[in-house]
Amino acid sequence: MLTGTLASLLAGVVVWEASKLEETAEEQFEVRLAARELRRKELAYRSSSYDLRMQQEFGLLPEVEEAIEVLYRTVPQPGEPETEEAIAGGDEDELPLFEVSRIQDPDFCPCIAIIGVPGTGKSTLIKYLIQTQFPGSEVIVFDPEAEPHDWQGYRVLGKEWQTDEILDQLESDQEEIQQRGRLINRGRKSQLQQTLRIVEETPTLIESCKPKKSGEDNPVIAWLLPMVRLGRKRRMRVFLVSQEWSVKALGLEGLGSLRRSFARFYLAEDAYEAIRSLSPLLRSKTKAWLDEQERPCIVGHRGRLYRFPIPHLAIAQPIEGSQSNQTDIRRLLEWIDEEDS
Repeated sequence: MLTGTLASLLAGVVVWEASKLEETAEEQFEVRLAARELRRKELAYRSSSYDLRMQQEFGLLPEVEEAIEVLYRTVPQPGEPETEEAIAGGDEDELPLFEVSRIQDPDFCPCIAIIGVPGTGKSTLIKYLIQTQFPGSEVIVFDPEAEPHDWQGYRVLGKEWQTDEILDQLESDQEEIQQRGRLINRGRKSQLQQTLRIVEETPTLIESCKPKKSGEDNPVIAWLLPMVRLGRKRRMRVFLVSQEWSVKALGLEGLGSLRRSFARFYLAEDAYEAIRSLSPLLRSKTKAWLDEQERPCIVGHRGRLYRFPIPHLAIAQPIEGSQSNQTDIRRLLEWIDEEDS
């Protein structure tokens, strides 16, 4: 039987190796070698007998699985282009259309980023995606620059640069990630409500939210890591809004591979910039299509580019019921604990 100590050590090794590989994602050869070794360790772990009750109590098995999935998202799958530039010399006649309903699938699209300069309709597009693809979700917006008419009907934190309430919510979200993991271990995933966090102008928010204590990591980055890596299974999704998508602009130096988890919606001039790597013929055809669109948009995801015809959007109120009671999960956990005792 695999002891608790040994299981803990193995889980730690897997998590450490996965995080290490993320930082070396550009060394594809080394990543693949390490992937094979990690796969061997995974199989050895799974073939060992272990006390399932112990795993559920301490959450070791989910931690190992999440680390492995992070690795698999980092390493390109066979036949999958490693970057969007990989399709530049392809034989495609035109870029495929993006099926917006696919963003509901957390395995295909764990997180979403909206890229565009001011005035291109980033917030309006997010509202459309929330209302059509995630009705009934709990939505919280982090926006220190929000004006009174922005995000009407949604819960907005950080108005007038009150960043303390954003920091408190970031901590609460990290606690909720753990709480939801406990519920999943107890077979209650179906009772989890979808939650969405909207981060307006991500680079500005990262810069303005300073650590509470000297020497600590930036709290937004510390929140973003588990949200991206663990939120998928826990029904917690992130929308990032930014004028740029470079690692430096986002403050993700050394963590650039996190961007692989995001489906990126490039708007207006950024859509034209996104197709520069295409072959001349494909670029010309795509540019002509963009010229015909009222709201030009290109989606980049998993090494592919897609055309996305944005429908006519009107700023609407959130669908009734989209604001959830955040205490539901805590009440459910308290009930479970009472039941167990």
